[in-house]
Amino acid sequence: MPATRRTSRRAESRQPLQSRPVAKADIIILSSDDESSAPKKPLAPKKNINERTKKAKRTPIPISAEILEISSEDEGQNPMSSQTLGLEQLLKEANQEIERLKQKLQQCATSQQPVLQLPAAPATARDPKDREITRLQEALTHSQHAERKTKATIASLDEHVSCEICTCKIWVPYT
Repeated sequence: MPATRRTSRRAESRQPLQSRPVAKADIIILSSDDESSAPKKPLAPKKNINERTKKAKRTPIPISAEILEISSEDEGQNPMSSQTLGLEQLLKEANQEIERLKQKLQQCATSQQPVLQLPAAPATARDPKDREITRLQEALTHSQHAERKTKATIASLDEHVSCEICTCKIWVPYT
């Protein structure tokens, strides 16, 4: 036999809830009339400023005069490890070499005669080789300037040529 549900439960669930009678003690009446408000609790008296500062200025608790330090007698001298000794020796040698090099630098600076700078060649050189050199140098600086300008132009165009979704170059404009 198939399982059936009880029909009485359905009938009960569809019926409205019965309300129980409300006692007068359960009803709270709210009004906005200008009735006297409930008495306020008296505020605690504010402490005097002097009382507050007295607490802050209290003398600290005296520290005991006797302080015992516990240590063993063997801890006085720690033997340095061989690695530490080796590093100290290396540091001494490095400092000595620095001093030696500083002295050598001073000797070289005092013994060296100042080098005279030759005046720059005039723009119109007499030798045809010099003219060719100056022409090539000017061409080089001009081409370097043009290259920098071209790179700046390409960088500004890159934003307009790249797809915003896949960041690939768009070779044919969308119409």
